[in-house]
Amino acid sequence: MLSGQVEVNKIRRGVYAIATALCLAGVAGNAQASTVIACDWGGKITSMPEIVRETGTDKREIVTTRFGMALLQSAKAPATRNDDECAHEENEAVNITLRGAHDALRVGDPILLRYRYVDGGEPQGRNSFDLINCATANSALCAKP
Repeated sequence: MLSGQVEVNKIRRGVYAIATALCLAGVAGNAQASTVIACDWGGKITSMPEIVRETGTDKREIVTTRFGMALLQSAKAPATRNDDECAHEENEAVNITLRGAHDALRVGDPILLRYRYVDGGEPQGRNSFDLINCATANSALCAKP
């Protein structure tokens, strides 16, 4: 009876080792599959910024500012890979969603943004926009008039 128990324990340890190896391989695979693209975009606000307040699934308030932008210039963000995603057409229309309430934005205002796209192996990647403050940011667009 004791030898049967020993065999069962060996099988369990083997199964646990295989399961652990598969989990670690999955985590490592997801970490390696992540792609980050970052571009600095400059342009003018073309539509009235709208502050939107929504309630998330966890009952927290989510505040965003949405507006249209005419994209006039772009540059690869420092320390990121070079990618065609930074290319644009002259006066290309882009819809922007910023986190937080930005009530000082007005139609016609010039604006600089950092666009980030992260593809973490998901069917649809995550993108985000952040305002660039030229006093503190390292961007090629800050040097342009």
